[in-house]
Amino acid sequence: MNDRLLWLCLETSTTVSPILPKTRPLGEKKALGILNLVLPENVPAALEAGIVSRWLSKYPFPCALSEPSRRQDVVILMKTWWSDDTLMSSIFSTLSSHSDGTKQLRKYGLMGSMIEENDQDDDDSDIWMVDGDDTAGSGRVPGRRLRERSAEEQAVRRRRREAMVLSDGGRPLGHDDIIQLPISE
Repeated sequence: MNDRLLWLCLETSTTVSPILPKTRPLGEKKALGILNLVLPENVPAALEAGIVSRWLSKYPFPCALSEPSRRQDVVILMKTWWSDDTLMSSIFSTLSSHSDGTKQLRKYGLMGSMIEENDQDDDDSDIWMVDGDDTAGSGRVPGRRLRERSAEEQAVRRRRREAMVLSDGGRPLGHDDIIQLPISE
């Protein structure tokens, strides 16, 4: 296909956005609208058909293509920049509010992870970390025994996870906006 014909088949956006691609095939907006209507009642079927694994994991989100990649921030960016691409943001909202959808979004790297998501021995596992892989982590150390923690031990663990997020609001949050406090015990 020559370049002129290819250009005629694409809708071009002038919006600078971390979630809206510069070009989108004509008709994709209509397809997104239809998907947005049928998805809420059919999330399991859509997941099985590969909506995340075969389509969204390969979708050209600008944040995923940039250096450094913010691929695992796609879900949070959809919530922050929703007005740039309302249909895609709505689709992500539907998927991320479904437990299996959330699992697939994390599995295929489009969503950050929760601190200690798999750690059943701590009651404050509801903190969502974006780009937190090298900070708090959620994996278990092999052979580690589960044990009850005292209130004091839990308080120390919480202090270790504290961080400040500073931003002027002019752009999406990133690594440079997170300041981790020194640990003092």
